[in-house]
Amino acid sequence: MPIITDSASARTLLADPGATVPGPDPTARGPLADLRRGVSRFANGADHAHRRNTIEVLLDRLEPAALAADAAARARDAVRAGSRDADAWAIRRIPAAAIAGALGFADPDAAAVEAEVVADAYRSGATSPAVDAAAARLLHAAGGDRPDAALRVQLVVQAHRATGDTVSRAIERLAQASPETAVDPVLDARHAPDALGNPVVDAMDGALRAAPVATTVRVRAGLRVEVALADPVAPHSTPPGELLAFGAGPRRCPGTAHALAIAGAVVGELRRADGSVGSC
Repeated sequence: MPIITDSASARTLLADPGATVPGPDPTARGPLADLRRGVSRFANGADHAHRRNTIEVLLDRLEPAALAADAAARARDAVRAGSRDADAWAIRRIPAAAIAGALGFADPDAAAVEAEVVADAYRSGATSPAVDAAAARLLHAAGGDRPDAALRVQLVVQAHRATGDTVSRAIERLAQASPETAVDPVLDARHAPDALGNPVVDAMDGALRAAPVATTVRVRAGLRVEVALADPVAPHSTPPGELLAFGAGPRRCPGTAHALAIAGAVVGELRRADGSVGSC
């Protein structure tokens, strides 16, 4: 499969209305297959437009500031329990738990655990009994038969993978920052260049340049093309406003402000707890 690594060409393809995404296997069966068939990520045309609109309505009801406050509280709890490492699951699960809680899941922490099980298979479609069981529990927790259940699960699962990876990478970078600089835990969704110089923002900038989701795939004129969402040669050369970490075009992540608020809050709290955050 050819791959596009040039950011300008990648942006052009991502904005192309004729470029589609590979759909889910129509012959697949089971809870994971049901989930993948019901989300916007693997849909095209009218199905994608309708599901994307529903996703945007759901996100419009979630205040980034409230998500940041919840994520910060969860981070403080994790620190009190002894978790500060970038790879600590208590830290990585915070984004999914914050989104699940805001969406009204009865047990946000359990939903985050299930999202962890489902996340890789959600993207690939390669399932297992454990993945199907976790997907079934997530769909049930999201409301079962309600029409937006799969989309609510989509938000939780994608928060685990993309936002969770952003948090982990930012923590690793923050470990190298000077502990004296003040923290601004809630990052502006615009990722403003003039905010650079704050260690939390710098750490997030580095994490986003690495792109938590490294590639995406489009189909154009019958040809599958892999699109790199980070410059593999000179990631630091891309201006902040042109980063592709959240995609581009009609499928750009609609939850950018929410993801940055959650990630910034978690990283900021960990910096407050320990001026140099790294391995335990």
